[in-house]
Amino acid sequence: MSTDSYLADRPSAISGLPPPMDLADLWLAHALSWLLDACDVPVAQRRVPLDADDLAHGLEAGDVVDSSHRRAERLDASRLAVLFGALAVEARLDRLLRQRDAADWPAVAHLAPEEKFRIAPRLLGSDESAKADRGLCNLTDDLFTLRDELVDAVGRPGAALTAISSEFSPSRTRAMVRASATICDFLTTLAHEVKGGTTRLVRETADALTPRADAVSAFGSLGPELERGWSEDLDFPPEIAAS
Repeated sequence: MSTDSYLADRPSAISGLPPPMDLADLWLAHALSWLLDACDVPVAQRRVPLDADDLAHGLEAGDVVDSSHRRAERLDASRLAVLFGALAVEARLDRLLRQRDAADWPAVAHLAPEEKFRIAPRLLGSDESAKADRGLCNLTDDLFTLRDELVDAVGRPGAALTAISSEFSPSRTRAMVRASATICDFLTTLAHEVKGGTTRLVRETADALTPRADAVSAFGSLGPELERGWSEDLDFPPEIAAS
């Protein structure tokens, strides 16, 4: 099964996204799909571009199911969105750095993604003025801090397994998915590649989701805090067939 057909076959697939140009685009599409799950966007509305007014309609009328089970499902979706967003950034970083100078790739391959991002402007041969923006550096740090929280081998997961968590709320997750698309776009610009449509659509959709993500996060904050792992109804990691 091809990567684009896998996306299309998902029950919550998003219509309107162009075919992925690389793995980063594919992972961004997955991140957006899980973000829509976290924000309780009806399947019928999962198309881009999204209408912010349509997304907000009905929220106050009780469209958001506020139960401990649904809050756990939203948390699972938020965690997956963050993971796929981080995968997207790392995939684009590694592809661009490797293809720029395959001989030097082993010298940087072992670096953490945040370190690779900071030296990317120099390694990609950009003009000296094209430094890694401090704001984007901070976003990259935030994204991979959350990713590391989810794959922490030390056994102290903290907020990663907390059913009500500001770090993995739909609102926070929306910001991280948008950040992933913005960082991927910046890297494409550094490499002087033609920008694809996926990053722009993911960023615009994340912007349109702002009111809904904030509202759903507010609903979820009303219930009792619950410590738990991944939802019993969701296998992780998800089965992904790519070619």
